[in-house]
Amino acid sequence: MKVKIIAPSSDEVSPSILSEAKLMPHVVPIYLAALAPEGVDFKVVDMALGDPVDYDEPCDLVGISVKTSLADAAFSVADEFIKKGVPVALGGPHITALPLEASQHATTVVIGEAENTWRVLLQDLAGGQLKRYYVGGPFDTGSLQGSVYHDPEYPSLAGLPHLRRDLLPRKRYTLDSIFTTRGCPFGCSFCPVKFLNGTVVRHRPIEEVVAEVNELRSMYFNLDDSAFPAYDQQYYLDLYRELSGLRPKRRWMAFGSLNAINQPNGREVLKRAADSGLMVLMVGVESMDEGGLEQSGAWRKLGAASAESYSLEKTRQAIRAIQDNGIVVNGHFVVGFDNDTPDTFVRTLEFCDEMSIMPSIYILDPTPGSAQYKDFERAGRILPGKRWATFDSLHLLFKHPTLGIDEAEATLSKVMREGYSMGRIFKRIWHLFKKRPDPYLTVVYLIMQLGTRKDVRTVPHPE
Repeated sequence: MKVKIIAPSSDEVSPSILSEAKLMPHVVPIYLAALAPEGVDFKVVDMALGDPVDYDEPCDLVGISVKTSLADAAFSVADEFIKKGVPVALGGPHITALPLEASQHATTVVIGEAENTWRVLLQDLAGGQLKRYYVGGPFDTGSLQGSVYHDPEYPSLAGLPHLRRDLLPRKRYTLDSIFTTRGCPFGCSFCPVKFLNGTVVRHRPIEEVVAEVNELRSMYFNLDDSAFPAYDQQYYLDLYRELSGLRPKRRWMAFGSLNAINQPNGREVLKRAADSGLMVLMVGVESMDEGGLEQSGAWRKLGAASAESYSLEKTRQAIRAIQDNGIVVNGHFVVGFDNDTPDTFVRTLEFCDEMSIMPSIYILDPTPGSAQYKDFERAGRILPGKRWATFDSLHLLFKHPTLGIDEAEATLSKVMREGYSMGRIFKRIWHLFKKRPDPYLTVVYLIMQLGTRKDVRTVPHPE
């Protein structure tokens, strides 16, 4: 059996999305190949790196994992294969959120996590009994028309195969990648992770994670939603102790939670993470204002008892604690909550300047699968006629009480360009170097910021 897995891409999407796709190989295609039974011949096509899509090459199935900003591109590729009579399986976060839309472009639709469904799908395909839907996890199947295979449990993360990294030329990517957990207990309104992976955090066994990291190159990205978490800290204390013992030691980057520093073992977890090679932590501050924290629910992951009790000073202290360990902080912020104004963009950048952190400022994106999307859809606030490619956190896609579309997008572009002026870049590098005079990290930090500078200057700047 020949299966072609395609990582879609398109020139329509934002430069930052394309840069991310080129930075490290797509996990899903090479993970699906690892999950498959023996005897399946896989080919992976990475469109972001310029791999051509050969619609005439014989294959028994085409699989495409779809994120929202690339849904238009994925559907276009799928439609061409369908015309050629080749079965197409669509899966991924966008498909899980909107399976009925996906069914218009696919032979079979995969909903949820693939560990308990992908192998069954391939076996059914080999037996000529391919079903219309394969559902992995506690998702509602009542609206699905046609044959359905449903395993209602989230899969265990124990005993998972290592990614088939041999299927892509690793030299053309800067980073390797890995995941260790799934799920998030916080449920911010703009984030679909709670819907996709549940609120109970599941971990891979530590020895299995360490064994896979030992196969990676010198630098990798941990794809977890929080590798510096405010929960299950004993797991991370043990994991980072084991990773610290690897030789050669790997350097790595990850997402993290600021509230983790306030937990009983938070500072020890952070120290062990730094000892194990953590260089860059991307933290979701999300909003500078009580109104934004209340609307998003993000106050929960910042360690506050409520949006009203949130303290920006605690955020400052947590950022300083991370920086004192010689770790780069990349602050992620969302602007576009109902109380936000153009000045919110400016104040957010001023905070990043104050704290010497990399600014990653976005416009609120009602991503399918998130509570925000459902709320805006019910209220009729999502603007009609928007292509999925514009769901990239750079466009205002909904009716806002005060922000106009051009105003919001122009202000974001202006602020981000200012945020990555050469003067600000070198100030941040000098701040890091004083904390951690590590030439390797300094060069990595410079390259990261220059790459972001290039991306933000490529985005159209409406006047």
